[in-house]
Amino acid sequence: MKNIIEYWLEKHFFHSRETPEILALKKRFLHSVVPGIPKMVLLGLLLWVLKLPTLAKGVWIFSGVELTIIIAFILLHQHVKFFTIINQYFFVLFSFIGVLYFGGILHSGGIVLVGLAGVLQSLYFLKLNQVRYIFAFYLITVIIEALLQPFLTPVPEITPTVNLVFFVLHLIVVTYNLYIRLSFYINQNIQIRKLETQKLKELDTLKTNFYTNITHEFRTPLTVILGMTNQIRSNPGKYIEKGVHLIRKNGFQLLHLVNQMLDLSKLEAKSMQVNLIQQDIIPFVRQTIEPFSYLSKEKNVAFYFHTDLEELWMDFDSEKMESLIGNLLTNAIKYSPSGASIHFDVSEYSNHKFENITGFSPLQGNYICAENGLKLTIRDTGQGISENELPLIFNRYYQVEKKNLPHREGSGIGLLLVKEIVQLLNGNLFVESEPGKGTKFSVFLPITNETGKTFIHEKDSEFELIESIPHVDKVDSGQLNKNLPSLLIIEDNDDVVTYLRSIVETTYQVNRAKNGEEGIEMTLELIPDIILSDV
Repeated sequence: MKNIIEYWLEKHFFHSRETPEILALKKRFLHSVVPGIPKMVLLGLLLWVLKLPTLAKGVWIFSGVELTIIIAFILLHQHVKFFTIINQYFFVLFSFIGVLYFGGILHSGGIVLVGLAGVLQSLYFLKLNQVRYIFAFYLITVIIEALLQPFLTPVPEITPTVNLVFFVLHLIVVTYNLYIRLSFYINQNIQIRKLETQKLKELDTLKTNFYTNITHEFRTPLTVILGMTNQIRSNPGKYIEKGVHLIRKNGFQLLHLVNQMLDLSKLEAKSMQVNLIQQDIIPFVRQTIEPFSYLSKEKNVAFYFHTDLEELWMDFDSEKMESLIGNLLTNAIKYSPSGASIHFDVSEYSNHKFENITGFSPLQGNYICAENGLKLTIRDTGQGISENELPLIFNRYYQVEKKNLPHREGSGIGLLLVKEIVQLLNGNLFVESEPGKGTKFSVFLPITNETGKTFIHEKDSEFELIESIPHVDKVDSGQLNKNLPSLLIIEDNDDVVTYLRSIVETTYQVNRAKNGEEGIEMTLELIPDIILSDV
């Protein structure tokens, strides 16, 4: 029977659009009030049989009012807080009237305790400041009852024995009520502490992973930079061009990472300001994405940019837009294997209905940010993200598992910055993904034209355009000195391989594998004398 009632309530009474707090309040209110109504009716019948008609009528009146409140609540269940407050004030008011009617506090069989039960029960439903008002109202009624005691006449039906029995019964009910409320709060505190402990452990794990990965992100480019400076110093004629390329590329990579961390600290401190300028955003986007076409070429990932807009003048913050686009494209390139493709589309929407948008939004639902706006879509054919991971990818330090890698790449803050920047710019963000097929990010930003027009200038990008230097993975054996021992380098980072090759190419025949699986195949094929790989 209980399961049937629960099912009916879930289907007809509780709605998913309501907050968890409201749903929990509804359930507590119904579970606390409804079971008491039939018990009160039966108690009234018992009192009637015992020839205590006045008390029986009082109990029936109490249960009738409670039933009326519940019926009204069911018909207008959106106002649960209102009905809980009304119910608790009714307890106090009924107690006050009952005490006066039956001859004061000393002759009313402990009805004064009914009001106290109402105050205790309000702790189960209401916020502390609301409970204070109910408690103050109850104290005022008790003081008035005490002052009026000399002027009140006891009801003959309430004999000393009946008075004592009912006082004990009311005391038992109030004590039980207090026990239930205290148990609820103790259990709630235990659950909160368990949850806090669990969250702290999860945060500690995330921080540990973050620091591990962030040190890897710093160490790799620093290794290349410091190593290539030594190579340039020892043989400047041979390594100057290649070395400068790698040093500048890895230096900009470090700068990008530092800027990410600084932006995150600004967002946390709520000190990040939006500095709008009005420009034609199309050439700005083209200029911003150009370095990423070189990064994608180095990874053998096809990069396509498409827009039907010749120009679009709007207010935007150039730094925020560059960070937004840069983080999304960096993420797409990072999680796209060799041979994949990335499509970046820029379009304008008008009177767009967000209800038609599919995908997950980390912001406040599918709201319409503006009647017309800018839409940025970045779609890749990478490994994709599972459905249960989508809500997590915008969390601090979280990183999607990347197949075929012994560690997680990146800092875990790029998509968090994307979310925060989109929210700062009053836009919205959606992501769709399917494992094995790729991921699609859609960013919607409002278009305004409130600041004065400025014209775009060539800017120094964090990812300055430097001609890409090809990396040779496997060298033709005919070009190698066969008298030298063979070395197989197993490493996924092209820059690290280039640096290592520059050190050992005069003393070893060098070949390279990009991952462990490829390394095993090349080992069986080449039978190298030495294998160099990180763990």
